[in-house]
Amino acid sequence: MIRRPPRSTLSSSSAASDVYKRQYQRRVRGPSIAKMVMGLMDEKHENKFAHLNSLVGSLTLGEHLMEIRTSPDFSGKVEIRMGLTWSPCFVTLKGHFLYIWTNDSHGGVLHQVFPIIRAGVDMVERDKVRQHCIRILRQKFMLVLSCADAGAAKVWLRVLETASSSKSAKKALRKAVSKAACKQRERNAVQGDNIASGSWQLDAVEQELEEKQKAGCTIL
Repeated sequence: MIRRPPRSTLSSSSAASDVYKRQYQRRVRGPSIAKMVMGLMDEKHENKFAHLNSLVGSLTLGEHLMEIRTSPDFSGKVEIRMGLTWSPCFVTLKGHFLYIWTNDSHGGVLHQVFPIIRAGVDMVERDKVRQHCIRILRQKFMLVLSCADAGAAKVWLRVLETASSSKSAKKALRKAVSKAACKQRERNAVQGDNIASGSWQLDAVEQELEEKQKAGCTIL
């Protein structure tokens, strides 16, 4: 039986295959550079986002409030783009996620969930009708909230900037969001920006400041 001596060199195709295998193994072992640079959610947020997405179309606002056993960190009525039209909706912020509901009643159904951790937030003007919009960008995903006036848009901007950049959650994030909203409303009062009344804010800045002195700034 004749044995061939071992090959001292690899063919070009075999060498290329080994290089590809090593690159693949490196990708499997650790997070990719693209994932770190683009700021994807960590495993905890990914699992929660997947769970919340599974509840779209079935979870009601009442059921959600019963589950979290507290009020949202922030909430308000805005308009968002649904297909080819703009529709009124109710938006709540809890932790690092925005919940978009069909309305603000307990029977309102969850329409969409949007993660805002490490998201970019700015103010834009969509058209002559919707001049006070908040644009939220996260990778290739975008959400635009159309607010009633400049004052409301500025409050939403500060709140979302705070939540998107905060590493904390729960009580710490809630406190930071409340503080940011109060500061912006004080600036609005000085600058003369109107704030539309709603279930998520008091009718006048003076009332809110009085409440803040009594028991802290509370966002309903």
